[in-house]
Amino acid sequence: MPIEFVQVDERIALIAGRIKATYSMSYADAFVVATAIMKEATIVTGDPEFKSIDMQILWIRQL
Repeated sequence: MPIEFVQVDERIALIAGRIKATYSMSYADAFVVATAIMKEATIVTGDPEFKSIDMQILWIRQL
């Protein structure tokens, strides 16, 4: 699975702000969701905070 580093721009910041205002999640997680939306990417996580988000998530188990 390729990894791409993405710089935050105004569009990502605005989307992250809307996500933070709507969902009970950290700012960092809101930026992850916003970036995934902009890049049409899958989030890979084991963090239960993402369960309320309706988007493509690849769940990993925590060891």
